[in-house]
Amino acid sequence: MPATVTKEEVVRSLQSFKDAREAFASGGVEYFNYHLSRFVDFCERDEITSDVISAFDGVCEVDSKEFADETRQTQRPPFPKDLDAEMCARWTLIRAAAEDDDFAWRFGMAFGGNDIPDYTNHFRTLVVRPFVKEMSRRMGDAAKLAPPEARDVQAVPYDRIPAENEVKIFLSHKTVDKVIVEKYHRALLELGYSPWLDKEDMVAGSNVERDILQGFEESCAAVFFVTKSFKDEKFLATEVDYAVQQKRDKGDKFSIITLLFDPDAEVPGVLRRFLWQHVSNDLDGLYEVLRGLPVELGPVRWKAGVAK
Repeated sequence: MPATVTKEEVVRSLQSFKDAREAFASGGVEYFNYHLSRFVDFCERDEITSDVISAFDGVCEVDSKEFADETRQTQRPPFPKDLDAEMCARWTLIRAAAEDDDFAWRFGMAFGGNDIPDYTNHFRTLVVRPFVKEMSRRMGDAAKLAPPEARDVQAVPYDRIPAENEVKIFLSHKTVDKVIVEKYHRALLELGYSPWLDKEDMVAGSNVERDILQGFEESCAAVFFVTKSFKDEKFLATEVDYAVQQKRDKGDKFSIITLLFDPDAEVPGVLRRFLWQHVSNDLDGLYEVLRGLPVELGPVRWKAGVAK
């Protein structure tokens, strides 16, 4: 997304895209060409939308006429398997339909029907709707969409609002220490954070290492609960390695926090250069976690059940 775009411009752009998308993909067929032209015009002049499209526009060469001819011959649109190339092909066909009022319904004739509205709806189903669905996802990614509540906090600069898949807190521990960690998990949830705990976040039968890696990729911090039981080996060693890599990749947007619950417990060597503290009780431990996180919660407000 362009660095100079403000939060207000992002919100306005997303709303405008949504309006143009709904009119184009779901409006009446009798106004299809009108809404199509407006949609293409919006996509080409809107800074955020055109920036998203530029990522796939031109990655493949598609002749719209040859594509339509092959579709009519085989009754199967020859979309590329690569998603970016597929989006490029769909965008090429949509622009061709914007330039030629008859292109969409002629394309759709290959799939049967009784009249132009039927043919046009085939074009919508096969070309338009998959395109706008993927575009909507990419627009959200580009804008780093936060929850609606966060977007509504106008006093917060938009570049300080992280995406939902960036703010988990990975809780790393030995299985025998899970009772300790579950207390922190409950407290962080109650405070409004998003802690990651293997029992809660792993699906039965899934690939453990893949789930752990995904947990780290979606986190802004890793908290290591070090007791006498903690040993830098097996899955714990993997988690230490993942945490260090995330710190390298994300910089200040990722924290490594190590809590020592026993005077004799040792911080794994690779973690010693990051924040670590001896804690004598859970209140101190929670304080150190909150102090070390790179994210903060929103403004103080009444609970929903209180403010009436």
